[in-house]
Amino acid sequence: QALYTYIDLCDYSSIIAFAKEIKQNHPKIDILMNNAGAHPRDFTLTKDKYESFVQGNYLGMVLLSYLLLDHMNARSKIINVSSLGHVMNDITKERLKLFEAPQLLEKEYFTSLTRKLLLYCDTKLFVVQFTRYFAKECEQHGKQVKMVCLHPGVVDTAFVRFVEDYKVLALMFKLVTPIWKYLSKTTEQGAQTQLLLSYMPYEDIMNGCYYSDCTVKKPHDKALDDELVKYVMNWTIGELKGKVRDEEVMRC
Repeated sequence: QALYTYIDLCDYSSIIAFAKEIKQNHPKIDILMNNAGAHPRDFTLTKDKYESFVQGNYLGMVLLSYLLLDHMNARSKIINVSSLGHVMNDITKERLKLFEAPQLLEKEYFTSLTRKLLLYCDTKLFVVQFTRYFAKECEQHGKQVKMVCLHPGVVDTAFVRFVEDYKVLALMFKLVTPIWKYLSKTTEQGAQTQLLLSYMPYEDIMNGCYYSDCTVKKPHDKALDDELVKYVMNWTIGELKGKVRDEEVMRC
């Protein structure tokens, strides 16, 4: 029997409450699948005073993973859904400073559809970088939890409805819908990599790797740049420690 528990990844208090409820009601966790992705529309601040897209797509997932880490079974898995879009990122050490102030993000990313899509790509790079960082941390501290990330493919889901906000784009998409339907994956096809990683024996999981079409693929070079990854993770953990109590942001 399925058990549904509410969580809002744009609300740190909701994430903390969710983690506590899971720990109270379930002995241990075998698989945690972080599958959150949204296209930014209007600029919005969360109750935690952070840009909602970045918090919901990335920071919330990171916090949840840390909060549930001590409740994972030995030889368990954390699976993060990223996107091939991460290769079109624009992240550098200098540009990361934009993420430290919501006002800067608004001016930089919320001026056009192209810039909003770039923000999506940037956060999906963060997911790949976090996956690699977290996997190494667990290995170094002797925790038998493996973390991987994946690109599900171009899937025909409600995600593309954001085009309805743009009249010209909506018209163009309507014209090419038959082609889109033909080239994109169905939801069942798009779930195959996630299902494979869920059922794959623990020993066969390539820890910290990026998967696509059910095989390990090389991610963007910035996901493999140890110096940049460390810089991103220092910012990430610093942001979380600034929004929740220090004892709730756990390192491996």
